[in-house]
Amino acid sequence: MAQPSLPEDIISTNILPRVSIKSVTRFRSVCKSWNSLISEPGFAKHHLYFTTQNPQDDTLIFNKLVLDYNKFGCMTGAHYGDIAVLSSSDLSETKLLDVTSAELHMLGSINGLVCLFFDKQDQFIVWNPAIRQAMKFGSPRKQFLLGDMKRKFHGFCWDAVENDFKVVVSYYEWGNFDSPLSLYIYSCNLGSWSSPRNSLFNEVWCVGRGLPIAIVSGVPYWTYCRGTLKLFKFDVISKDFRELPELHLFDSKKDVSVVNLKECLSALVYDYVQSINSLVDVHCFDKGLGVWSKMYSVGPINGDMFSCGWSDMQNVRVTGKLLGCFKHGGEIVFSANSKYRCYDHKTDEIRNLRSQEGYTHKCFSYKASLIFLKGMKPQHQVEPTLWK
Repeated sequence: MAQPSLPEDIISTNILPRVSIKSVTRFRSVCKSWNSLISEPGFAKHHLYFTTQNPQDDTLIFNKLVLDYNKFGCMTGAHYGDIAVLSSSDLSETKLLDVTSAELHMLGSINGLVCLFFDKQDQFIVWNPAIRQAMKFGSPRKQFLLGDMKRKFHGFCWDAVENDFKVVVSYYEWGNFDSPLSLYIYSCNLGSWSSPRNSLFNEVWCVGRGLPIAIVSGVPYWTYCRGTLKLFKFDVISKDFRELPELHLFDSKKDVSVVNLKECLSALVYDYVQSINSLVDVHCFDKGLGVWSKMYSVGPINGDMFSCGWSDMQNVRVTGKLLGCFKHGGEIVFSANSKYRCYDHKTDEIRNLRSQEGYTHKCFSYKASLIFLKGMKPQHQVEPTLWK
């Protein structure tokens, strides 16, 4: 009697796409047909769909601010470096990159791809940590002879119309704050930079070195003012920046963290001076109506979760960063004073999760995927000194 077996289409369309990334990678060696199937772009998209439906696969990816100390134990500065992920299923941290020498910025994470920027080398890397593949390309500075033009905003985005991952960079003329922003867009499909036009957006002062503060549905957002939350985004259709309606805080003691909360642009507003009985107000942006709405408040929260510290060398806040990007058993996860913490609104208790090296700074939602782009190579061939 013949051994019972599942139809091949059931395996390829209903079973393999639901298997974890780690297992799927191993299954490539089962047979040639499975290897061919798993290597297809359509399978990667199918697998990402099922991963997105599973909330237990939610992960945060961090660009950490690593503090530098001298031999006397005094802090002398800080640099952006290590990349790590935090799983929502068991709140475990996994370090992906241990960067000690390069000034590394993370521009964002979309569909399992992570965009990195090396400040000193003036180069970008689009990287898939799950399959350990990456591609590297330089900035548009040499191609367009930008000379002494200063980089202002740069980010990572997804163009659903053209089915393309893109990197956007803007420059301005140093000393001339009224000069228009020149705009440059890198297409991962084409493997080249283009310059559609000068940007109509003329705000050149920003917070956070021009790095995106959040990415929602493939759209990067930046902030450029305090006191009143001013945000703008990059619109892939018009190929320009677009300003969002302001969220007025009305209090100089208020601070805000802008996050992707279940694919909704959200602002978490809190009093960073008052550490006792502090409420966190959650505001969500309705892009259809173009308005901010306060949804609910969390707290009051007791403790030192919002206490602040500063690096005198680089003038950046290094503690008290509220994350709030996912919930674990109803608890909001955040980072403060070099520790991951959970706040449980039912018991009004805060508990430490684990210690960490450095301080959590840039944070984006991350979903592991099999997405592979043309031009990608094994990561150790792209930047050998980065992945040791």
